Amino acid sequence: MNNKGKLLLNTIKIMLLFLIIACLGAYLGEKIINNTTKAIEGTFVQNTDIIELPEEPVYNNSNDSNKEEMLLPAFSLFEGKEKWGFIDSKGNFKINPQFDRVGEFNEKGVAVVVDDAEKLPNDDFYRHKCTIRFIDKSGQTISGPFTSDRNVISFSEGIAIVNKFHGGSVVIGEDGKIILESVHELLECSEGLIKFRKEGTSSAGINMLYGFMDKMGKIIVPPEYHEADSFTDGKTVVMSSKGNYRIIDKKGNILDTYNFINDKEKYYHPFHISNDKEGLLTFLDEDIDMLGYVSLEGETAIPAKFSSTGYFHDGLAVVSIHKDGKKKKQYYGVIDKKGDYIIEPEYAYIINMGNGLFKVIKETDNMLYYTDAFDELINMIAPAAIFDTTGRQLTQFDYYNIGKKINEGKYISVCDGEKTFFIDKNGNVAKELPKFIGLGILEINGDLIKAEIDGTLIYLKKDGTKIWQSDNSMKLDSNITVNKNTWRLGFAKFIQYPELMGLSDKKIEEKINNEIKDLFLNERISVKKASGRLMNIIKTSFSVQKNENLLIVSEEGNFPPYEGNYKYIAYHFDLLTGELYDKKDLFKRSSDYEEKINQIIKGRLGGNYFNENIDINFIIKEDSLGFFYDLGPANGVMQIDIPYDKIIDLIDTEGYLWNSFDKTY
Repeated sequence: MNNKGKLLLNTIKIMLLFLIIACLGAYLGEKIINNTTKAIEGTFVQNTDIIELPEEPVYNNSNDSNKEEMLLPAFSLFEGKEKWGFIDSKGNFKINPQFDRVGEFNEKGVAVVVDDAEKLPNDDFYRHKCTIRFIDKSGQTISGPFTSDRNVISFSEGIAIVNKFHGGSVVIGEDGKIILESVHELLECSEGLIKFRKEGTSSAGINMLYGFMDKMGKIIVPPEYHEADSFTDGKTVVMSSKGNYRIIDKKGNILDTYNFINDKEKYYHPFHISNDKEGLLTFLDEDIDMLGYVSLEGETAIPAKFSSTGYFHDGLAVVSIHKDGKKKKQYYGVIDKKGDYIIEPEYAYIINMGNGLFKVIKETDNMLYYTDAFDELINMIAPAAIFDTTGRQLTQFDYYNIGKKINEGKYISVCDGEKTFFIDKNGNVAKELPKFIGLGILEINGDLIKAEIDGTLIYLKKDGTKIWQSDNSMKLDSNITVNKNTWRLGFAKFIQYPELMGLSDKKIEEKINNEIKDLFLNERISVKKASGRLMNIIKTSFSVQKNENLLIVSEEGNFPPYEGNYKYIAYHFDLLTGELYDKKDLFKRSSDYEEKINQIIKGRLGGNYFNENIDINFIIKEDSLGFFYDLGPANGVMQIDIPYDKIIDLIDTEGYLWNSFDKTY
C-alpha cells in the first residue's frame, strides 16, 4: 500500500475512533441522565396554561353592587407547606395566608380555621392535635382557640361541634359564638337534637352509652343506649342494654321494641343500625351469614341474600353479593324495595350520588374489592360510568374521580385521564364551561369555578377568565427559590417534589436537584408490589427548611415500600458541598449511638410498640434530634424528639453535619 493509501486508511481509522467516542459519550451521557430519570413513565405536570376556554361560553353581565364581598380560601407556600388565607373576587389576599386549613365562610360571615400542633404529644401519639378558631371576614377571632383532635369542623343544622382534646365539647352557633359547653363527647346534630356519648358499663362489656340533648344542653334522651342512629322524620333506632332494638321519638318515647324473631323462631339481629325514612332496617341472618331488610315491625321485607346493604334513598339501595363462593370479592348492584335489581350486581362498586344518579365502577384486572372506607380511593383509580334510577347507563366507563357534588343541580366534575371538565346529568360534556389540562376536581361557587388540578388551585369565571392561581414556588431566603414540581401516572400515583433555584454554585444546585429527584421519583416508582394489585398507591408531598448551610427536605405520604398509611422521611443536604448526609454522619464513629438511641425511644414508647429491626428515620432540629417511628397502620408514625444535651456525648461535634446548622440547646 502506498503512502497515500496508508494516510487515507489512518484518516478513516481516526474518524471511526472519534465517531465511536462520540457515540459512547452520548450513550454514557444518556446513561448518566437515565440514572437520574430512568426513563420515568408518566407525566411531568406543567401548571402554567392549563385552562381551555369553553366552546360555547355564557357571559355573566350582572353587576350586583349590593352583593356582599365573597372571600375564597387560597394558599401560599411556606417552607414547602401550604398556608391558607382568604382572597377577594379580584384575587387579592384579604386575610393573609397563616392557617394550616380553612373552611369556607358561612352565610353569617364566619369561617373555621385550623392550625396543627407542631408535634404530637408522647402520651397521645395516636391522636391528631390541632387548634381550632372561628373568625370573621376581617380575620378577627370570634371564638377559640380550642385544642381538639379533630381537624375537620363544619356547620350543620346551624351549629358546629368541637370536641376538646382532653375531653368535653363546645357547640358554636352560625354567628361564631359559643352556645353550649358540655362535659360529654358530642357527635352530631339531627333534627335539632345532638347525639352524645359517655362512658358506662354493662354485662356485655360495652363501655359507651348514647343519648340525645337539645342545642341548649338539656338532656332529652338519657345516655342509656348502647347504639343510636340519627333522627329521621322524628324517629331513630336505638339498642337497649338488654340487646333488643327500639324505635324512639324525639321525646324519648318508645314506639316499638322487637328482637327480630320470625314465625320459625329464627333469631335475627341488625348487623348495623340502619334507620331511614323509608322504614326499612338491615338485619343479619346468622345461619347463612347474609344481610336483608326488615320493616319497623320486624317483618322480613327483603330476604337475607346480600353480603352488604346500604340505605334506601328514593326507593333504591346499593347492595352487594358474593359470586362463585369467593367471599373476598363483592359485586355491587342496586335494588328497589321489592328486592328486584334495577342495576344488576356485576360491578366493582356503586355510589349513590343523589339527584337520581349512581356512580358505577367497572371491574378491572387485579382490582381489590373494598367497602365504604375506600370508596374515594376506588373512585379515583378505577373507570366509572353514570347510571340513572331506571338503570339506564348515561355515560361510558370513561371517567375517573367523579365529583360527589352535583353543581347547580346539573353539573358533575369528571376526569378522562388527561383533562378535568364538567358533564351534565345526561352525560353530555358541558361545552359552556371551561376544561382543564390535568387531573383533579371542579366545583361551582356562585359565579365562580374552583379548580384543584394536580396540586394547583385556580379560581375563574365561567367564561374562563382567570381570577387567581396558586404560585407553586417559594423563597427559601433572599437568593434561593424552591419550585414545587409534580409527576403523575394515572390517579394512583402522584408525587410532588422540590427543585432548588438560585444557588451560587450551579454544579452543587444540579447535584442536589438530581439527588432529590432520584429519591422522590426513582426510589418510589421502581418498587414493584409483589401482587401487582391496582391499589398500589403512591401520593407524596414535601416541605423544605434551611438552617444555615443545611437544607432539610421532608417527604410525607403513601409510597412503597411503606404502603397503607402516611410515612415521613427527611433528607439532609449540605448546601456548600451538595452531600446527602446520613444519620451516622452526626455521631462519633466509636460511639454505640444506635443502641443508646433505641433505648431512649423504647423508654418513650414502651416495649409493646418498639421493634429494634425498624429503620428509624431522623430529622435535624435546632434544639433536638427528631425520630420518625412507625407504629404500624393502626397508629401511624410518632415523632420522638431527643434534646441534644441528652446525647451530646455521642455526637461528633467536630463533624461537618453538626457544624452545618445553628443550634439552641
